[in-house]
Amino acid sequence: MFIKVNGVELYFDVEGVGLAVEGPTTVERPTVVAIHGGPALDHTTLKPWLSPLANVAQVIYLDHRANGRSEHGPRSTWNLDQWGDDVRDFCAALDIEHPVVLGHSFGGRIATCLAAGHPDLVGSLILTGVPLVRSALPSARPSRRY
Repeated sequence: MFIKVNGVELYFDVEGVGLAVEGPTTVERPTVVAIHGGPALDHTTLKPWLSPLANVAQVIYLDHRANGRSEHGPRSTWNLDQWGDDVRDFCAALDIEHPVVLGHSFGGRIATCLAAGHPDLVGSLILTGVPLVRSALPSARPSRRY
């Protein structure tokens, strides 16, 4: 599916339901917004790992701008601040409140930017395989203990 956000068509896919019938009642399930790695990849890299979550949550896979099936938009908008704002406005357009934001690899950088810039939006933050940037480390020599 596509949705227009901040001047570009973003592609997303959904697995699972937001409201599940359990006996005589309905139960609201958490929403996971999954942000793939890259650049130059798409959400399908996450599906084998996240599809089982659809049994307990609604999983929304988002191809961020200039990646996957989403429109590229101007090259000047290919930056972490814009990608973070795109996720914020994507959630607003779909009335998603306090999602679990999962960012893998480069998508983790986008998720971190989103959480730092819009902490009131993010319900939980999950980062996997996020590369560290040496310039972001403290000037003191890092410990070798993990």
